[in-house]
Amino acid sequence: MENFLPRSNSISSSSVPKLEINCSPQLAGWLQTQGISLAFTTYQTNRLFFIGCNKQGRIAAHERLFDKPMGMYAVNDTVYVSTRYQIWRFENLLAPGEIYQQSDRLYIPRTAYTTGDLNVHDVVLDDAENLVFVNTDFSCLATISNDYSFVPLWQPPFISKLAAEDRCHLNGLGLRDGKPAYVTACSTTDTAAGWRNHKVGGGVVIDVQTNDIIATGLSMPHSPRWYQGKLWLLNAGTGDFGYLDDGKLVPIAFCPGFVRGLAFWENFAFVGLSKLRSPTFSGLPLEERLTAEGNTSQSGLMVIDINTGNTVHWLQFDGVVEELFDVVVLPGVRQPQCLGFQSEEIERLVTFPGSGGIVTTKPTAKRPSAAGKAPIAGLPRQIWEASNTEDSPIPLSPRGLSAVEVQPPKYQRVYHLTASSLADYDAFTFPSLQQRWQTQPQRGELVGISASVAGEMVAFAIAEILPEQTAELLSLFVAPGYRQQGIATKLMQYLDKALVAEGCTQIRVVYQPTALTAMPAAGVANALEPLLLKLGWQSPQNTQNGERRSHKFLTISARSLFEQGKQSAQQGDLQRAVASFSEAIRLQPDYIAAYNQLGNALQGLGRLEEAIAAYQRLLEINPNVAEAHCNLGAIWQMQGKTEEAIAAYQRAIQFKPDFALAHLNLGRLHANQQSWLAAAQCLQEAVQLQPASTAYYDLGNVWQKLGETQKAIACWHQSQQAGEQGAGEK
Repeated sequence: MENFLPRSNSISSSSVPKLEINCSPQLAGWLQTQGISLAFTTYQTNRLFFIGCNKQGRIAAHERLFDKPMGMYAVNDTVYVSTRYQIWRFENLLAPGEIYQQSDRLYIPRTAYTTGDLNVHDVVLDDAENLVFVNTDFSCLATISNDYSFVPLWQPPFISKLAAEDRCHLNGLGLRDGKPAYVTACSTTDTAAGWRNHKVGGGVVIDVQTNDIIATGLSMPHSPRWYQGKLWLLNAGTGDFGYLDDGKLVPIAFCPGFVRGLAFWENFAFVGLSKLRSPTFSGLPLEERLTAEGNTSQSGLMVIDINTGNTVHWLQFDGVVEELFDVVVLPGVRQPQCLGFQSEEIERLVTFPGSGGIVTTKPTAKRPSAAGKAPIAGLPRQIWEASNTEDSPIPLSPRGLSAVEVQPPKYQRVYHLTASSLADYDAFTFPSLQQRWQTQPQRGELVGISASVAGEMVAFAIAEILPEQTAELLSLFVAPGYRQQGIATKLMQYLDKALVAEGCTQIRVVYQPTALTAMPAAGVANALEPLLLKLGWQSPQNTQNGERRSHKFLTISARSLFEQGKQSAQQGDLQRAVASFSEAIRLQPDYIAAYNQLGNALQGLGRLEEAIAAYQRLLEINPNVAEAHCNLGAIWQMQGKTEEAIAAYQRAIQFKPDFALAHLNLGRLHANQQSWLAAAQCLQEAVQLQPASTAYYDLGNVWQKLGETQKAIACWHQSQQAGEQGAGEK
């Protein structure tokens, strides 16, 4: 086993976590024999790694820091990497035969395409050299644009709307014959984060060209790749690497980790492994499998012979790197490295036509600046913030700054709070929650509401959900410069709404009177008790141990239960959503919107017959609701009841002739039945009503089937141009 440490340009500090990389004894020689190097990403630690061999025949590892690097694609001397809000194109700076610091490839971040934070996963370059990527937050395939953040190209047939809600956790994308062909998703849900309740057995593989779901029953599948006549993929939830045969996964190797990132070379597969460290990975069959075998999950790479399933080489991380995302093979590369943003090399190494190689410019004298250092695009935020030691020209308090002072606070819920994640917010908690956790461990889910001005947090309220539909107020803090502006009142009102949405009927608070009621530094402008009384709380009472206690009953109505159900659905908790919608219907039996949402939630849970019953009950109340007919059509289409689905879509169009989604779904159904003329008619109507890129894309495919090549090309061109209209589709 060989041990080596990567070269790094990270900030040197005794507090930097340890990283150790081990590999199989013959890996270096094998890479040399094959004439390849590797590159891979780990967004967990913001690292881009290159693995090659030096002249001494030993493994040479090189790393650079980038902001949340994820999907990768390599072609010739170009490497694409998706990051937090950009997709970077790296180009090799070296001429053939040129060497820089023993490396035969020096990749420089040449171009960045700013997409916004879309949670981009896999990226590819198709045969027309279009950059196509998985837009996970918006549940679609997309491409870059000079005019928009992204242009949607395709979305799964079960996704009814492009919204930043990560509805099915679309993640993997594979090419076939140079065109986007296959995608993986963790579920077929159409609700915000709905996939989180379907991590086990809810995963699917979809044929992009036909919209057919070609494999089901998978657990968090990733990285579909067409190679040597087979569709390979990683079933991350079980740790299996294999290929599809007649819609079934045929595993050829078990990998002791959450598998993600797959590349091929000759008869070998390179598989990325991650440790089961986060809640996203909990409850998976892989966990039970490893426990039964007495193993623990690993982080690293495996090289697998695809003919035998045997592991021929491996690379393992110990220390800070616990997750890998993607891996690519770099053919014909011996020892690659990359320029990062923290050293002066990226400023001083230049090339130009006729330069004869790299030219190093003279050092730049430090220029005077009236402001702090600007953020460095592509570099993790915490790095450039830590390096910016100059005083900020804008104080945190708005006093005396009219441009900031006039901005109203923005209130929003803060999700996924835990005792550990709140450590970063401890300055905004009162009483200190970090001190509380030392003696009173967290008991239930934490609900937080923040207030921010000009992007800076200025106030925070946190409650804990307890059994029996009760919540307890744990902390309330407003920064000194923002008190006496009604922010605490607004925080508490928004907190009430959030707790009602979670099913709470009562909120209480227990406090020391000297801490919260008499100290302005507690973060509340006036004493706590007047604030609580103003908001309808009961008069505080003394307890035997000298504390004060108060409570408030939260109003529950059919509408509030309906909103609670929608909130639960957006968070992916469909079981709770079903309960909320059902209770809303019990209180208001003719609540049409609740029936529709109930049907959607049941459909997301796979309880199709119950969903059908909900939609049909809605239509008994009002038979003219086009959306319910369309939803019934979608279910019957999934069940293979083609005639019923067609009739349902037609009824939806009858009641709502401008219902673009019904026209689109009916057109897709006709296309699946190879009724090309009927499909063309419906899809033309869909694009006239709502000129969305996905509809144009489907219509182009239909025109191609009908031999109308020019019309097909025109539609595909429209698909590229639709952009913002596609983002609001349906």
